[in-house]
Amino acid sequence: MTPRQTIPIALLAALATGLVGCPGHTRAARQLQIDSFDRAWSRVQEVYPDPTMNGVDWEAAREEFRPRAEEVTTAGALRPVLEEMFALLDTSHLEIIAGDLQATLAEAAEAARKTVHDTSASDSDSDSDSDSASASDSASDSDSDSDSDSDPDPDDDHGFGYGDVGLQLRLVGDQVLVTDLDPDGPAAATGVELGWLVTDIGGLDLTTFVPSVAEHMPDPRDRELRISMLVNGALMGKAGRSQALALLDGDDQPVELSIERRPPPREPVGFGHLPPSVVHSRDALLDEGRVGYLWFDTFLMPAPQLYTDAMVGFIEANVDGVVIDVRGNPGGLVGMVRGMAGHLVGDKTSLGTMVYRDPTMGPVRLELRIAPRPA
Repeated sequence: MTPRQTIPIALLAALATGLVGCPGHTRAARQLQIDSFDRAWSRVQEVYPDPTMNGVDWEAAREEFRPRAEEVTTAGALRPVLEEMFALLDTSHLEIIAGDLQATLAEAAEAARKTVHDTSASDSDSDSDSDSASASDSASDSDSDSDSDSDPDPDDDHGFGYGDVGLQLRLVGDQVLVTDLDPDGPAAATGVELGWLVTDIGGLDLTTFVPSVAEHMPDPRDRELRISMLVNGALMGKAGRSQALALLDGDDQPVELSIERRPPPREPVGFGHLPPSVVHSRDALLDEGRVGYLWFDTFLMPAPQLYTDAMVGFIEANVDGVVIDVRGNPGGLVGMVRGMAGHLVGDKTSLGTMVYRDPTMGPVRLELRIAPRPA
């Protein structure tokens, strides 16, 4: 590069630096954060289910926190101000999901989908011998058509598949571990064990992927939930295809596996605006039949029926107690708790009240009373 070529670049850099510090730019950046604060405050006032704002003087909260919002020039600096104001409401399921985080999560999900290397478990074109290659044209055409119908384009292999390898992953600290393993699933058949560390999912390097997403999520609970969902989603795909995994075993020795996905245990079910999903569950009798064990991965349909079937089996087995394992379960439909709790409690005890605001009816209160099961 000649000296003459460096002048415009240096000038451009100087202009860019000056732009950030110029009064007009600072005023515009500050006004953007003020507008964002006002919109967030108003939106909560519009949709918050309790007209009394849970006893909080929301107008006074605005007067208290808006001066702080007037002093910041970035969304990152505004976010703690809003979070502190929202905390006054002492309400669950009320949080700020930053736009840059949403973009990061969307990019991460797409990276997980595209990067994962899927190959057909039955792809044997390269194994064909010369005799097969000399078959008649009509047979060749027939085989080609058959392959096209039965073996979809590998590039489209990972999307929208519900096949799994029989394990669940969870972020623990900064590592992705195998935290649940179906003893009858394909992963267990290859020798995978609980507690193994997963370092790569078909080319998706978790040692770099996890930190790149985690840096946008300071809340450890949110970080664990979202990253766990991403890596478990990366494992899923079309049944019958092989999923490559790289792990470290209990002795920190590297293990590389290719595990064929099995079909989903049941058809995907959607609810409302939620995307279709497959509920995975497992139940067993432990401790020589004295303890019932039940695990399921989300509170969506048909979890209540799976739960009921398992509980009936435990009652028939006359167990001394039941372990309901919800580790890693992100939640779901709160109304399910009424019937599910009815297997454990014999009266109509209230578990609390869910309050929401209907667009036409206004605030609606739904008391979650237990629905006891017949003896």
